[in-house]
Amino acid sequence: MLMLVATAILLIVGYFLSLYKLHVLSPDFLEINKCVESGGRWNYKSRHCEQV
Repeated sequence: MLMLVATAILLIVGYFLSLYKLHVLSPDFLEINKCVESGGRWNYKSRHCEQV
C-alpha cells in the first residue's frame, strides 16, 4: 500500500515539476496553449495569437 501511495505522489510531483519547467523555458507557454486550444496559431515573432 505504501508503494502505491509513494508512486502516486511521485507521479503528481513529476507532473507539476514538468509543467513548471515548461513554463520557465517558455514564458508564453500558457498563452500558447490557450491559443492553440481555441483553434488559433501562435506567432512567435510578434508573440500573439492569430485566429485562422
